[in-house]
Amino acid sequence: MKSHFLVPLLFLFTTLSLSQSTNLDREKVNVSYVSLPSNPILEKENRTYSSNVSGLTISGYKRESEGGTLDIDFAYHGTQVEDVNVNKEKHEKKDKEGNVTSTTYTYNVTANYTSTGTMMVNNIISGAAKTKNYSEKEVFESKDYTTYKQASDYYNNNKNNLRSKYNSAHKSTIISNARGYLNATFGFVPFINKYDFFWILGSKKHPEFAKHHENFDKLKEIIDNMEYDEPIGELEKELEPIILYFENVVDNYQGKKKKMRKVRYASYFNLAKIYYYLDQPDKCAAYGQKIIDNDYDKSDGKYFIRISKNLKQKFEANKIETRHFEIDYLED
Repeated sequence: MKSHFLVPLLFLFTTLSLSQSTNLDREKVNVSYVSLPSNPILEKENRTYSSNVSGLTISGYKRESEGGTLDIDFAYHGTQVEDVNVNKEKHEKKDKEGNVTSTTYTYNVTANYTSTGTMMVNNIISGAAKTKNYSEKEVFESKDYTTYKQASDYYNNNKNNLRSKYNSAHKSTIISNARGYLNATFGFVPFINKYDFFWILGSKKHPEFAKHHENFDKLKEIIDNMEYDEPIGELEKELEPIILYFENVVDNYQGKKKKMRKVRYASYFNLAKIYYYLDQPDKCAAYGQKIIDNDYDKSDGKYFIRISKNLKQKFEANKIETRHFEIDYLED
């Protein structure tokens, strides 16, 4: 009798197992690589810069007192104060019938603070020049006062300190934004992300749960050991069995049901991200397309295709095929 029911029971068990919850959890990893510039100086010996502001630095370039390949001239234009107003607000209390029983007023001060700066970048070899304009704006609003005079006196007594406060904060922000432009355009910046993640099954009842976590643990150990200044050839070899595992998961979970597509989506997502960190944008984009074709969270597929295209463009601009190498003259 047992043999007559063996196949149906196995089929039933498999069906029930595959129908278990396919909740996915974000499992974090640390990744490290060099963020490549969009318009680098290709010759290492020419990677120098000079700047009239100490806060403007370029990672991967040597700072010269003057005459750097990139000569940076920054001017901060200060802070303007506009639209200073003492505002009056009416407050009414009403009884149950809606009749006004009392009226009071409060007063506060508002003022607009605007700061600007300009940066000029000249390439003394190519002759190319770029001007960048920066602006920071904030609206100040004081607390409420019970009289017009209290509000007005507060502003008049503190206007110099307020202007100095916004001037200092805005200047710092503008210089930071200018430095960000310089490094995104020309610099080689070590990048460490402690909050990236892979999608791993979260339900212990799912038949793939244990192997998903087993492979993620190995994946995390490998990815966490990635350094921006070391080759990744050995890491790629170590990742081969994990890549094969996620590929096999796709083969084992076929079908159009949402739970099946969700499991495949996790594999496609994880494989796309692995190849992105292995500096293989074509394979990353291919799995991005698989995410789209799988019809589960297509936006992630479009995201991987977009970042793959961007990475290829960076490789082409920098005449290299890796984001892992030593950097001379790291930014302080």
